[in-house]
Amino acid sequence: MSLRRARILSAVTVSFSFLFLTLGLAGLLVDLRWHMKLMIAGLLAFASGVNISFLAALSRKSSLMAVVHSLVLTLLPLIPDQLMVLAFSLTGLLMTALSGRRDFYTGVIAYSYLAPALALNYQGIPFFLWLAWSHPVALIYAVSLHSIPKTYRYEYNRLLAYSALATHLYALLRGEPFFSSLSMLLYLLSLKLNEALRSMRKVKGEARKAHKYLITAYLLLIPVILFSFTGLRQLAYLHLVLLGFIGLHVYGHAPMMLPVIFGVKNARSFSPLPLLMLALSSVAWPYNKEVALYLLLGSVPLLVSIVTMD
Repeated sequence: MSLRRARILSAVTVSFSFLFLTLGLAGLLVDLRWHMKLMIAGLLAFASGVNISFLAALSRKSSLMAVVHSLVLTLLPLIPDQLMVLAFSLTGLLMTALSGRRDFYTGVIAYSYLAPALALNYQGIPFFLWLAWSHPVALIYAVSLHSIPKTYRYEYNRLLAYSALATHLYALLRGEPFFSSLSMLLYLLSLKLNEALRSMRKVKGEARKAHKYLITAYLLLIPVILFSFTGLRQLAYLHLVLLGFIGLHVYGHAPMMLPVIFGVKNARSFSPLPLLMLALSSVAWPYNKEVALYLLLGSVPLLVSIVTMD
């Protein structure tokens, strides 16, 4: 599959993820379980949908499986929980295996597709918590450990990165938020953001705004991760992971990632306001859900204005 076709497939899948997320927010008014199912389906479809743009273009076999995987992603909310997880993991793993790549980056992507199967050990809110934790967070580790050091030309700390992945798996097996928080902390430390900051200072002109925006998203992870150690209840912890950790990564990379997938021009305004609003939303949720929701909804048009407006 050509890169152009891979991006079209990715764009279609990501568009479905936006639909699921929108319906999921509306589901707050109807049923909590459908709200969670649609939001997690949207999250999985978004994360893996973006990944399709990379894997589908690597080989003919992976491109064929990417089409199958994309179809599964667009049907996720309609599939029963267990079958949803198995279909997602199996087609995603085959897509990755058939890509022909054999490196650390692709290995972590493969693990990210295996991990959701472990969420089947849980039910109710814990099921959705560990499903959200499994693939999206592991995929974030793969992408960031590959892209950030490459962008700023330095080496990440391999020992801390491997420890973060091992702790990610341990948290999933044990179902204990302390270890998932520890995994996120180890991951962030492995990125050595001080090196990225040092390199960013050398960037001049308009490009500096984009780099500053991206690094701001990563720096805001520090208070979010530290807040996750405060003994939150499972539902509050789920929202912290979704909004504060996964959300900040999505917002941070969206202005560079989504214009390429959808073929639109980047506005290049790079205001940090949507990042700040999203971080505040994640920590406000345990105390005032309405304020958290308003902050989240208010951040979306600001992000869109960065991604798409000329």
